[in-house]
Amino acid sequence: MWMPRHQGFSIGRLTHVPRGNGEDYFLRLLLNIQKDCVSFINLRTVDGVVHSTFKEACYALGLLQDDNEFIDAMIEASTWASVSYIRDLFVVLLLSNNISSPINVWQKCYKILSEDILYSERKVLHCEELQLSNEQILNLTLYKIEEKLQANGISFKEYDQMPLPSLDAIDRVEDRLIMYEMNFDLSDLRDELSRNLPNMNLDQQKAGF
Repeated sequence: MWMPRHQGFSIGRLTHVPRGNGEDYFLRLLLNIQKDCVSFINLRTVDGVVHSTFKEACYALGLLQDDNEFIDAMIEASTWASVSYIRDLFVVLLLSNNISSPINVWQKCYKILSEDILYSERKVLHCEELQLSNEQILNLTLYKIEEKLQANGISFKEYDQMPLPSLDAIDRVEDRLIMYEMNFDLSDLRDELSRNLPNMNLDQQKAGF
């Protein structure tokens, strides 16, 4: 609510908002910085760009830290800790509400957060030749982190722009029979067909096609 001052020209007092209150907290930051605003759209506008959230506007104004300290901490920890530990660390940082841009940290640290996925799935499925697509590795990584978040009563849904795991992609990975059927090297199969086709009689060739 806008209430004109009877004296002076600056905002005198704003109700305290805890950091964990999300958009309300960032709205309060903008009210103290942005000038001549008469609407929420004005508050979210920085250098002519209308941002979709108050948090993004704060980030564009440079009011929030760049998260480099958290990114560096995860990269440093990856030199001595397990990947599972790094995922736990990421969850702790998300729960602390200290990360300004979770999607930025995710993008910068995705490689170390997903480093053990292929190895783990090979062990689970008892298939050393198992290959996973980039999409499957991405979704399995997201799923493992989402599980930890939900154990603490929250979800990726509460963080702006963060992707959600695709259960369809995960189901395809965990269905062993489908994975075995799809795990062939098509190039090797074509070569094998080319070598064996001349040795087949007509009936065998008809049966094969």
